[in-house]
Formats: sequence, structure tokens, C-alpha cells
Amino acid sequence: MKQKSLPVIVATGSFLLSGLLGFYTQGFAAVLNQVRLGSQSNQTQIILDLSGKADDVDLDDDNPHKLNITFSGKLSPSLQKHFLSIQGQQNLRSVYWNAHHGKVQIFLDCKGKSNIQYYALAHPDRLVVTIGKAYSNKYSEAVAPGVIHYHILQRSSQGPLNINVLDINLQNPQITVKPVLAFHRLHGKEKVSQMVDQDNAIAGINAAYFKPDKGTVLGTVILNKQLITGPLYHRVSLGITPDKKIKIAKVSLRGSFSTTDGRSIKINNVNQPRLNKEESILYSSLWGNLAPNVPRDGMEIQINSNNVVTAVSQDERLEIPEGGYVITAPVEGDALTLKPGDQLSLTLYTIPDWSDVAYAISGGPYLVKDNQIYVDLRQQSFRPGAFTKAAPRTAIGIKANGHLLMVTVDGRQHNVSIGMTLTELAHLMKKLGAVEAINLDGGSSTQMVIRGRLVNSPSVSGGARVSSSLIVQELPPPPIPDEIIGASSNATTHANNSDF
Repeated sequence: MKQKSLPVIVATGSFLLSGLLGFYTQGFAAVLNQVRLGSQSNQTQIILDLSGKADDVDLDDDNPHKLNITFSGKLSPSLQKHFLSIQGQQNLRSVYWNAHHGKVQIFLDCKGKSNIQYYALAHPDRLVVTIGKAYSNKYSEAVAPGVIHYHILQRSSQGPLNINVLDINLQNPQITVKPVLAFHRLHGKEKVSQMVDQDNAIAGINAAYFKPDKGTVLGTVILNKQLITGPLYHRVSLGITPDKKIKIAKVSLRGSFSTTDGRSIKINNVNQPRLNKEESILYSSLWGNLAPNVPRDGMEIQINSNNVVTAVSQDERLEIPEGGYVITAPVEGDALTLKPGDQLSLTLYTIPDWSDVAYAISGGPYLVKDNQIYVDLRQQSFRPGAFTKAAPRTAIGIKANGHLLMVTVDGRQHNVSIGMTLTELAHLMKKLGAVEAINLDGGSSTQMVIRGRLVNSPSVSGGARVSSSLIVQELPPPPIPDEIIGASSNATTHANNSDF
């Protein structure tokens, strides 16, 4: 246990004088006369009525579920029972006490992680412990026509939650949603606020998973109908068509490079890490100037912008031609027969067919599918450990009316927001109206920015640097046609020439 100085509030008549005065260390030992409950709208109070000021107060609050108070003193003979009846208290499990060797001990056991505070009152002398009650407050503001921001503050028996929600009506022709990459490159990290600012967006959240060292985005990314990166582990992605229809599905990639005489190299992925030695990965010039190092027991094949083989190597890291490719492949099959000058043709397509998708970003796992809670961690090759604990979370979903939901839940901050497990997040998304929803990168990545302001409370001050964001843009209104302007001018002239 550790000794702490408590705030003392001294009541004199109708006046209150407050300050961190501590307890007097002289005088007779305090007597505990009564333990009783007090109640306010947002908290439960446990009040210890004393005769005299408590001396040598020790507080043990290392366990967020419990609080132990010890002070020099004794129990009043009138204090018959050693426990407090707490029936009906939603945030308190038990309160009991005892006295030994000149010390009084009070034990409080709370339901879940609770916001416990304690202070002293004088004239008469009391110790007061407050425990926050469950509550839910919801505030809303219009960000733009068709874009509403909801700020939800909740407290349950588990602790507080700080939730931010963007509800976006995609039918508004002036509102668009799309993913962007840090620095508009495949590798890199920026804060969400920087990406929102660079693209003149009105709002944004963090998006895809990424490699923490270089910020390489992981999973499916489509920008302007161009496949930037392929899917990872057959994970779920969100796609947006040019007419702003939302698609949510697990995406896989099929592809090959073929010669005119029937030889073929299977393409397993595009601009992603090579997961095993059997895979053939296609790296475009978006990856950078050089392909990754030649894999062990592998080879690299350089292809120019005309789909002609220009180099083959089993030991040298090859440059990626502008508009061309380098394939890293196992040393086997038709790959061994390719030589400079071979003409190739490339075939790439996704399952399901997303050829009509203009923008896409990957996440996972599912949270809600077909209007049902559905968290498929193992099916999407996620390790359950990090996802079954409460943590900061970011999610997106689609409502039955077609509105897009962008959601952040703060976490890892005991007095601000404890975070959610994925199952809790799934229930939240369904409660918000999502009929389909997926998880995005969370933890220290979780951020929401609105009109240049970081509205959530990230576990990293100011928000961590991430590889991608999902942003909301407000387009200027379309110009007024000349014929309407002309008609308006004529009407004005006519009115000015009238007798009225």
C-alpha cells in the first residue's frame, strides 16, 4: 500500500474552503462511527463518518477493480456489522471493514474497471469515496450537408468509453469518400490530420494495416480504378464505385503473365510482401525504383512497359522500369524458360469482380455481415490475442439506408476510455445501424479528424503516423447553367422596370 495525501474540504457554515491540506498527524485516533451510501446522478458515494481526523491514511488503488483504505483508528461500538448493504448498486460489488492493532481497514470491490475518486471532508470529519455510474450521453453536430458527427460518452461497469461516429449520406452529390496514402506513396507514414489537410478533406479516419518500419500499406488498395496493392490473407475490403455504391467483401486476386507460345507464370499478388517461397509477386513502379531483395531459392524477372522481358536474375536485385514490372518467383516451371526479348501479356482480376470499383481499402475482420454479428478472426488469419482485449478501435460500416459509418473508439486510457474488444465493437456497429461492417487498423493508429481538429483522444498524443486514411471531401456546388443565369437576369430586369 502507499500513503497519499487526500484533498480536504472544510465546511464552515455555508462556506466551503478546499485545498490539498492532507490530514493532521497529531491528536487522538479517529473512530469510525458509520459507513453509509450516498448517491448522485452520475456517481455512487461511500461515506465514512468519523470522530476526529484520520491519521496516517494509506490508499491502495493499484487494482482498478478495488480500493483499500487504512488509517489509524478504531471502530465505534455502535458499528455492529462489518459490511454495507449495496443492493441495487450497478457499479459496486462489496464494501466491508475491520480493525486490528489500532488500524481501521475499508475494502471496496467494484464491478469492472471503475473511475474511483476519494477525498476528505471536515466539520464533521468524513472520508468520501465516489464511483462513477453507468451513463450514455450523445452529442451531434453537422459537419457538412449529409455529414453528421456524433460524439458518444458512455460509462459502464467496465469503465468509460469515448466514441466518435461520422454518419455520411453518400447520396449527396457534393460528398465523396475515398482512401489516400501517406505522401501519396506506397511506403510512408503521416498523421491522419496531415493527409486530411493535403487533400482538402473535411474529415478522415485511419484506415489500412501497414508494416510499422516503412509504412508499407497491407492489403487491397484501389485508387482511381488502379490496383495499387493486392489482398493479403483473403481479408475483407471496402470498395466504392464511381456512383458511390459501397461493396464489402473478401477479395482474392488471380493473375498471370503468359507468352505467345503458351508458357505462363502465375501471379499471386501485387506490391505486397512475399509470404512463402511458392508465391510469385508482381512489383510495379509504384513500389519504388528497386524490387525487394531476391528471395532465397527465387528469381527476379524484369519486364518493361511494353510487357517485354528485359532481364532475368537469380542473385541481383533488379530495377523496376517506369511503367513496367519485376516479378519475384520461385526457380521452377516456366519462369526458368523466360529470357530477354520474350513478349508477355498480363491478366489480372479480382474475385469477386471489382472491375467497377474506383476506390478500395482493406481491413478485417468482419464485424457485421448480413445484419448479424460476425467476427471471423481465424478465417482472415488474425491472431486472436490482440483482438480479444479492450483496445482503441476503428471501424467502417454501411447502414440499410446506404449511409456510411466511420467510427473510432478510444482506449488504453483508464479515466478517458478503456477501449473495446472486437465483439464489443461489432455490437456497437450493429447498434449504430450497420448491416455490414468491418474492422480497420486500431490501437495507437486510431484517429478521427474533422475540419482540421483531432476529435478523438488517441493513445499516442496527437495521433500516431499511419500509412493510409479514409477521407471525406466536400466538392464545390456545380456551376449554374447559363440559361438559368440569363433567365434570372431577365426576371430581375423586369421587376426593376415594374411599377411596384
